[in-house]
Amino acid sequence: MLTEGLAPQPLLVLSSMISSRVVSAVRNGRMAGIAGAALAALCAPVLGVELTVHVDAVRNANGTVRIELDDSQQAWDDKVKPVASVEVKARVGLVSYTFRDLAPGAYAIVLYHDENDNHELDTNFFGIPKEGFGFSNNPKSMRKPGFEDCKFEVTGEDSSVTIHLNYLL
Repeated sequence: MLTEGLAPQPLLVLSSMISSRVVSAVRNGRMAGIAGAALAALCAPVLGVELTVHVDAVRNANGTVRIELDDSQQAWDDKVKPVASVEVKARVGLVSYTFRDLAPGAYAIVLYHDENDNHELDTNFFGIPKEGFGFSNNPKSMRKPGFEDCKFEVTGEDSSVTIHLNYLL
């Protein structure tokens, strides 16, 4: 079906032709099993793996734990968007979040406990964080470590990481 004045999109036209022929073959009783399987395969989503992030040592239930998942040095340095950025309601002890449909590869996580929900890591006059923060691989650092220090590999299997919150004040 064409709308007047618009050129047909080649992929859309091809997809439409294939779909109508498959449906026609199925309706006529020909290739029902093969056509159904082929159509299901074409429509099936590509599924990735899951990564569960456990954040422990949350000192109170105030605010939100903000988690950023990066897959490159550029994302780590805030020059491009992260793979994902999520918020989890804080609660004392442990909070968890599962990222779904990730492609295998190298990732790094930075997170903080935004106790007053102002969307920033609060610091004192000297720049020392007043709220909890953490990184994948749990490096001991007073400042943000590099992507290489925090990266880990996600393989073809579901996995999890535990990150310890650090409160300096």
